[in-house]
Amino acid sequence: MPLYLNNAGKLTEISLNKAVEKNNVQSLTEDNIVEILGITLLDTNYRIPYSKCIVTFGIDVAGEPVMIKFKNDKQDNSINQCITALKWFKSQRPAYFENLVLNSTACEFFHTATINWECTRMICIAETYSQFDLDTAELIPLYLELLKYRFYDDGFFLLDAIHLHGKH
Repeated sequence: MPLYLNNAGKLTEISLNKAVEKNNVQSLTEDNIVEILGITLLDTNYRIPYSKCIVTFGIDVAGEPVMIKFKNDKQDNSINQCITALKWFKSQRPAYFENLVLNSTACEFFHTATINWECTRMICIAETYSQFDLDTAELIPLYLELLKYRFYDDGFFLLDAIHLHGKH
């Protein structure tokens, strides 16, 4: 997706910057998570037990739990890992997530009673998705959001919604 700079009515395309470290995506997103996603960060780099899946946990302004998976490459099986993480999360939510909220200094306005368990958001952030990923995301009945990132010259960063399932 091209990005343009408007300079007095003259649009100039800003080039993609392919030299940016992909590992920077996770730290950049987590450091600015409130600004770009409206989420309060609770835990990062959490390894789901009995799985290779590593996720970031947060809570949004509506009190909905959020899990974020950063997809490393096109062949990464992130959608299936998201489903595994969600299954684990649903079985562990009282013990794990409520404890995160209670112990977070950033969540002082939340109480465990205000957590909206009806909707757990899964967000997957990647540079690209396979057609298999897109088809799977379209068919599964989960609140799954696929976001695509791009780095451009001059420090521009774009996070674009590719698939939003549910009410988000």
